[in-house]
Amino acid sequence: MYDVKAALSTFCTIRKAEGIAPKTIEGYKTTICPFLRDYPTFLQSPRSTVLDYVTAPENAWTRFTRIKTMKVFCKFLTEEGIITKDPLKGISNPMPRTKVVCPDMDTVQAFIKA
Repeated sequence: MYDVKAALSTFCTIRKAEGIAPKTIEGYKTTICPFLRDYPTFLQSPRSTVLDYVTAPENAWTRFTRIKTMKVFCKFLTEEGIITKDPLKGISNPMPRTKVVCPDMDTVQAFIKA
């Protein structure tokens, strides 16, 4: 059995060596550490546990961030031979839509008069 926490440390070190911004690396840790805490046996069933984690949040931006981060980490785990298949292979990650708030006509007219 692999030490996935050590793999996370190696992953972050490699990303740092590649010139990734420190804030991005902190973002990786912010997303991946709770996953490793909540799914300590994920190596036994990587696809179902990763999918459960990335689809759990109601907020579309949180799901987007989790998928984006976990795709990079899972690709690393696959390349290192820790897992045999990328659990997020074939999962698309479209950018969440932003709500466009259109003011009502009274607000627009008040703005114009101001």
